[in-house]
Amino acid sequence: MKYRRLAQAGAVGQAEGGPTDEVGPKSIKAATIFSMGRGQCWNRTPPKRKKPRTSFTRLQIAELEKRFHKQKYLASAERASLAKTLKMTDAQ
Repeated sequence: MKYRRLAQAGAVGQAEGGPTDEVGPKSIKAATIFSMGRGQCWNRTPPKRKKPRTSFTRLQIAELEKRFHKQKYLASAERASLAKTLKMTDAQ
């Protein structure tokens, strides 16, 4: 499959400077393999970047742990109130 894609891209059959019908690793120029890079694929979309990890202060962590120890699940209003108290967003 890999060689078929290379053939479609025009990279196969040009080793030694002339066209051939051979499709295989010997018919691919080393420069072609090098230019493809590591792990690249023609049909892939660029990888999504991860969101940066949220940093919490020690005070925020202590307060969150204390609150969740008392009550595991919070209603949205309680969550919003706690977030406001700790100067955080609701999603954090």
